[in-house]
Amino acid sequence: MSRFLGEIRQLGYVVHDIEAAMDYWSTTLGVGPWFYNPKVPIKNYRYNGEAHEPHNSVALANSGYVQVELIQTRNDAPSMYRDFLQAGPRACNTSPTGPPTTTPTSRASPPRASSP
Repeated sequence: MSRFLGEIRQLGYVVHDIEAAMDYWSTTLGVGPWFYNPKVPIKNYRYNGEAHEPHNSVALANSGYVQVELIQTRNDAPSMYRDFLQAGPRACNTSPTGPPTTTPTSRASPPRASSP
């Protein structure tokens, strides 16, 4: 757990083939079921100061307390997702965290026990 940001609650992966990625995560890693949206509605999208209409597919599943997000860009509209894929090898691109376990009035909270 990060002592500054709290627990990681989500891992996001930009992939070339979302259906194959869902199958891999399900059959090989045991993560699922998947909640799949083949075309996420994105309104008023701007990238590098210009308006674009990206078409992204998104799949979400949980593994314990961590949400796994798979993202596939389906068109060539300029976007951070397209640029991420064009930059090279795939890797985790997001890791939002939950609220910190400390408050401004306390020094620190004891670490939480984790279950296997």
